[in-house]
Amino acid sequence: MATFSVHHTGSTSTWSLPSAIHAFRPVERLASHILAQWRRWQTERAIEALPFDVRKDIGWRTSGNDDIVKQKQ
Repeated sequence: MATFSVHHTGSTSTWSLPSAIHAFRPVERLASHILAQWRRWQTERAIEALPFDVRKDIGWRTSGNDDIVKQKQ
């Protein structure tokens, strides 16, 4: 359970979190890293689903399988 306190100083207020909350920052960074990797994987899948010629036009790297398929045609 998170707790916080509010200190009123005139027309503004400041929030202070207990030091236990700061212990969760590494977990937050890890979750952020995992989310970024998942988004990158999704983007790569979407680009790989494009036709070979479109990927070639945008400069996307090719896998070995694409070269073999183009040679057979």
